[in-house]
Amino acid sequence: LGTYSQVVRELGTIVGKVIHIRLGSSIYTLGGFAPVTEYQAIERDITDSLTSFRQLTASEADTIRPSRISIYVVTEGDTWESMASQEGTNIVSASMLAIMNGYASDEEPILGDRVKIVVSE
Repeated sequence: LGTYSQVVRELGTIVGKVIHIRLGSSIYTLGGFAPVTEYQAIERDITDSLTSFRQLTASEADTIRPSRISIYVVTEGDTWESMASQEGTNIVSASMLAIMNGYASDEEPILGDRVKIVVSE
């Protein structure tokens, strides 16, 4: 786990914490970065997140199901909440669906719109 800083044009100095994880013959590099003025407020979250990575057990890996984006046509009475909680789509929050589709989180979808939803395979 290492801490780095760099001056970036138009951003000023940024600070980052980086970890290198070896798994078999592969090395993965993960990091979290922020402007130096904001880094202290999130440093603990970055450290906790980076040090939480570990290899999954076989049973954990078996429970993972991929997700994909599907197109859905908004029908009468649909809300972001109702679309987010449909069977097989309860993967992202209602506000995330709104944001994914270019809406404010407090704005409801328009009847007939084609929107993106996240579904499991």
